Amino acid sequence: MRLPPLDVLISWPRPNYVDPVTRSTALLVTNGIFVSGMVLAVGLRFYSRIKVKNWYGVDDGFIAVATVFAVALCVVVIIGNEMFCWDRHTWDVPWNKIKGAMIIAFVAKIAFTLAATTTRISLLCLYYRLVQDSGIRWFRWALHLTLAYLVAICVMFVFLVIFGCVPVEAYWNFPPNNSARCLNEGTITVTAGVLNCVSDFLVATLPIPIVMRLRMPLRQRVGVCILLSLGYVVTVAGIVRTYFIYKSLVATYDETWYSYPLWIAATVEIDLAVVSDGFPKGCSATSPDHDMSLDLRVCSSNPHTSQTEAV
Repeated sequence: MRLPPLDVLISWPRPNYVDPVTRSTALLVTNGIFVSGMVLAVGLRFYSRIKVKNWYGVDDGFIAVATVFAVALCVVVIIGNEMFCWDRHTWDVPWNKIKGAMIIAFVAKIAFTLAATTTRISLLCLYYRLVQDSGIRWFRWALHLTLAYLVAICVMFVFLVIFGCVPVEAYWNFPPNNSARCLNEGTITVTAGVLNCVSDFLVATLPIPIVMRLRMPLRQRVGVCILLSLGYVVTVAGIVRTYFIYKSLVATYDETWYSYPLWIAATVEIDLAVVSDGFPKGCSATSPDHDMSLDLRVCSSNPHTSQTEAV
């Protein structure tokens, strides 16, 4: 845990453990709305794939895992807020709550990283299917490189979260052990936030060249455009989240107060990403005879051939 210097401690007001100033219920409301919408979208997706179309793909497996981690993130964030005083200023957090608050933060970071990565990989699986018989080799290489990038930053950040302190439990132990050694959490987490924003932008932008080659009815094209626009909303949410990472872990020592909007942005980012992944499949559940994610015709780079791949 990062301890403020003496001059900062002196500047803080007297702790108020009885009736402290707290944030609103925005975190609870946001989690309730977005997680419910996410679960509904994923449910429609699997109904469409398994019940209506009678098949499923690798991307469905990844989005199922992402949903589990996204729900886990929601649960631990609510626990942190309700049981460990995440909704108040750091100086108003009772000392006996600090260890639990740090353990919850530790778990939440890992859940977020795994949810974000599996969601992005699920989308890449969809992109792979779109072009697997199209002959567009440069796009496949772009997908390979993006996949390697996503896996690398996921493994790197999970490793740094777990082993950022030696021993590991030094991350949440309070009072801190003077013999423990910890990396700079602010630098690591801000860097991870920036890399995650780049990932969101990449995954949202990658399919644009392919969409330009698609031959589809207007309704399908509108659906694809909505899917892509949600990807950019996810990117904006990631930028907001990264800003509050900086505020809570670098710019100030009032970590709990400035982390509150951070976790709201994280909820929006993860849950919208899962919804945007499941949007085309979920919509098809209401129209079994016409799947928005089916019949996407990709024009081959060879002008004498044209191949169709069912997605």
